[in-house]
Amino acid sequence: MTQTLNTLLEHAERERDAAMAALQQVEAESRRQRQQMEQLQAYHADYTLRTPGLGGRAAPIEQLRSHHAFMQRLVQALSQQQQQVVAAEGPVARQRQHLLEREMRVASVRKLVERRQQEQARSSARLEQNRSDEAAMQRRWRDRADSADSLQGVRNVRVVWIGTFWLRKDFAEICDTVDTLVASGMIVVDRNEVLNKGRKARKKTDTETGSAPGASA
Repeated sequence: MTQTLNTLLEHAERERDAAMAALQQVEAESRRQRQQMEQLQAYHADYTLRTPGLGGRAAPIEQLRSHHAFMQRLVQALSQQQQQVVAAEGPVARQRQHLLEREMRVASVRKLVERRQQEQARSSARLEQNRSDEAAMQRRWRDRADSADSLQGVRNVRVVWIGTFWLRKDFAEICDTVDTLVASGMIVVDRNEVLNKGRKARKKTDTETGSAPGASA
């Protein structure tokens, strides 16, 4: 999608550049027409000052007629050139508007590209964060697994001392100690497992000694 937007941006920029070149061309033509008009105006002013008989001087009639005819043609040329100037200003105005539209198009597409790039950057950041979180979770699970492996020896030892110490008067205190260790997370086997194994060990001992389970002296 980003590649498509970049292609669209390049196309919009080419259109903008073409519109700018076209504007420069029509502006150059407009300046040329204005320069011609300024030249004709200068000629008109100069020949007006050269009018025969100006200031009471005597001048031949033919010279007066020739000057008058030339001035008429000059005035006509000025009128036509004025029309050319006005005609040249129209394309300039239209091309300026066209260039403005192309520039707005470029700005719009560029903003869209930037927004898409920001979205991709945020998506990449979320993906990286998810990967980091997953890696951290896997490390925690490995740490727990390592901890469970290290406590497996404790589990096996407790199975032994259950059968050894169940007749002790402080067996209840030992069970309380087990509860404390379980609560602190240092032991992974719960108290019920301890008691069940203790009962089995006691029953086995009673059977071997020939006394009935639960009998009192």
